Amino acid sequence: MKRILVTGFEPFGNKKTNITQEVIDSLPHAESVRTEILPVEFSRAAERALALAEDADAILLLGEQPSVRAGLRFEQRAHNRAYAGAIADNAGKRKWWSRIDPDGPKRLASTMTYDELIEALDSASIDVRQQKKIGRFVCNDIFYRTLLAQQRGEIDSSSKVGFMHIGSRTDRGHAVDTVSSIIDTLQRDDRT
Repeated sequence: MKRILVTGFEPFGNKKTNITQEVIDSLPHAESVRTEILPVEFSRAAERALALAEDADAILLLGEQPSVRAGLRFEQRAHNRAYAGAIADNAGKRKWWSRIDPDGPKRLASTMTYDELIEALDSASIDVRQQKKIGRFVCNDIFYRTLLAQQRGEIDSSSKVGFMHIGSRTDRGHAVDTVSSIIDTLQRDDRT
């Protein structure tokens, strides 16, 4: 059975909840699936995820997308820029379009193939799309750092690394069912 790491985030800013934490807390227990709630802090979230990613066959990073709409967005790219001008991370850090890694490439592509995952979902019950324009907050930071660590050989190059935003207005039950379905697909399918 493939080993899957799924991460979510604690609440941030003045929010009391984070839908990714609610999803993680509601996932059925499985021995081959490791879950973790990460701090909403630049660098620290990625450090924690990378410490857990060593033996994972697939790494699904989840983030909350504040929005008026429900839905899921698979992120195709991570960018070597961090920005937190309007809102600081939970440690009070602000970033002003600074590079995440001075020697890293401008952007990195997901190593997880989303088409098969989306195909396996019941798209009638939830809006699911791929997008190229991830923000530059902690979600991008963790995605970029994880892909860069993979590129540098710090985690297995055959691991599949992907990021999915869950809209803050998404029904928790739908989100849990969808993430469970994605995990099942990742465990079965070599193409993803």
